[in-house]
Amino acid sequence: MLVVAIGTAWTASQRHELATLRRDTAEMRQRNREIPATPAAEPDTVVAITPGSPLDWAAILSQPKPGTGEVSALGKRLAEMSEAELLAALSDIERLDFPNITKWTIGGVVAKALAAKNPEAALTYLVGGFDDPARGLGLLRETFGKWQKDDPPAAVAWLDRQIATGNLDGRGINGLSRSRAELEGLVLSVNLANDPAEMRRRVEAMPDDLRFSAFQWTKPAEMGSEGLRNFANLVRGSLSAENSRIILGQAVTSTLILKTYAEAADAVNALQPTADERRAVLEQNPTGRLPYIYGRKMGRADIDEMRGWFTAVAPAEDLAKVTGRALANNWAGIPFDQAAGFALDYDSQEMLATFLETGNPGANAPEVRALAEKVIDPDRRARILRRLDPNYLGP
Repeated sequence: MLVVAIGTAWTASQRHELATLRRDTAEMRQRNREIPATPAAEPDTVVAITPGSPLDWAAILSQPKPGTGEVSALGKRLAEMSEAELLAALSDIERLDFPNITKWTIGGVVAKALAAKNPEAALTYLVGGFDDPARGLGLLRETFGKWQKDDPPAAVAWLDRQIATGNLDGRGINGLSRSRAELEGLVLSVNLANDPAEMRRRVEAMPDDLRFSAFQWTKPAEMGSEGLRNFANLVRGSLSAENSRIILGQAVTSTLILKTYAEAADAVNALQPTADERRAVLEQNPTGRLPYIYGRKMGRADIDEMRGWFTAVAPAEDLAKVTGRALANNWAGIPFDQAAGFALDYDSQEMLATFLETGNPGANAPEVRALAEKVIDPDRRARILRRLDPNYLGP
């Protein structure tokens, strides 16, 4: 009888709370209807920008957020201006009493227009103080990269002058100049295929601690087979074995992101890697192109394609083991139940056991426990189950 009384009292209490909530909600809605509508905010002052008109930079910089139409009008107006007018505009902007980040934002728009007419002048403007983290490093890289492709000798000569005058001396993290590292990487990317001897001389002239960073900023996916072969030889001759493996693995990563498995396999072959380097490539790219699949659900064909690439890259490695690791890797982006289904599809004890031994099983403990029963090896099954213990420290 006591239980019934408690249950009845609890139900009555819940009904009372529900009725109170409904009443309060109705009253709130009524009050909201009675509150006068807030007047629309006055729009920000719009700076008129018309063809051929002088530009009021102080007014432009004062706008909190220019609209799309204003940005478009400014771009058209800048395109009409001469190189001398654009340089004068940059000087005017620098003299204004505004926060640097505001001046650099608008200055970057002007510099981009200047780059279309005179990339050297734009780069010379951009390189001043460019290691400040608030400044747009992307525009420097974009402008130099285009000029480097259009006129490599002129671009390299400009870069060498900046280095000689100290304009690219390190002011960033650890005293290194990220801007110089990026630009050197672009020079290597464009010239390694045609002039490997000069690129070797260039790398040898770099400070030792800059070389690794410069190689990181290269674009292997754009080098072609000859460029990649020269790239690999230069990396091996310039860095330690450990750092060489890192850079060569990253070179393959960039190709996987931008291209196909077949093209990535061609890149690996062009690098002519040793067995250790092949293993390093696989370690740095343990899930193939799976992380770069967007907008659709992964299927068995994606896993098969990844396994084919694994075989092409590192034929000496255990395919079932590397596939199991890939399926368990968070970067692959595969939900656990789907990944487990793939692991079972191949009817491989090694793949299933490796899948269950890899990663953090805690979030899927019931599923892992059920799947572990399918592992025949009692020692591996016991190890998998031990990993489900919250206090487990390994191995």
